[in-house]
Amino acid sequence: MSLANCLDCGKLMIPRHTNELCPECEVIQTERANTIKAYIYQNPRATRMDIYLETGISLRIIDRLVSN
Repeated sequence: MSLANCLDCGKLMIPRHTNELCPECEVIQTERANTIKAYIYQNPRATRMDIYLETGISLRIIDRLVSN
């Protein structure tokens, strides 16, 4: 059994498959992804800075979610 730290909160966890987040942060990530998708749907020409300013989601998290 291996242990890893959650990429978002740093909590020690047992990694599952390819997920690098703990279950709590996984739920938050899903909510953030849905918020970003909804914003981009309404504002298709939005930049990452626009998304950050309107949603409050950090640029680091936006970049990670968009790259996945």
